[in-house]
Amino acid sequence: MFLQFYQTNKFLFMLSLIVILFFIAISSPILAQTIEVKEITVSRVILKNEALHQEGEREGPVVSFKMIIRNNSDSFLILTPSNANLYLLYSYNGQDLTKEFSAFSTFVFAEKESIALKKNDSLEVVLSDRVLFKTPLLSEDTLKNGYDYSKEMLQILPTFRIVYYDGLNKMTSIGIGSVKLKDYVYTPR
Repeated sequence: MFLQFYQTNKFLFMLSLIVILFFIAISSPILAQTIEVKEITVSRVILKNEALHQEGEREGPVVSFKMIIRNNSDSFLILTPSNANLYLLYSYNGQDLTKEFSAFSTFVFAEKESIALKKNDSLEVVLSDRVLFKTPLLSEDTLKNGYDYSKEMLQILPTFRIVYYDGLNKMTSIGIGSVKLKDYVYTPR
């Protein structure tokens, strides 16, 4: 049956084969570009004092991400951080949330016009942001008397994914290497 189809529809068969090979070829480099979250450091999860030392403390927990962008393909990977968007994706109570990293947290990385990664090359990037700020999880009522976001952070930490998109490349992080808690001590003025 296959041989009969081939003999009568050689053009369609060849066109189908070319389309299949094309999709295999373009998906190969995409799968070879990865972001690995090597380490996450979490701080400011709990604030017990009513009087805040800094205004920024009202913005909730701070999370730093140490990531490795790897080029496992056989060709160059050209990143354009100055044109890129970096997003943090996570889930809380069955709701998927997306937060764009602030310009301040991506400044050092985003100031580079382009970065070329050779075959098997990697690049370490560190980003920090207040992950709950400007989300439904950060409530003004909670902040009046300090806050404790331990339960929320325990639920969302395993679901963290970072997405890099610069118009040509789109990569989503895979896995989390380790998580560290950084002590935050409030010092009154």
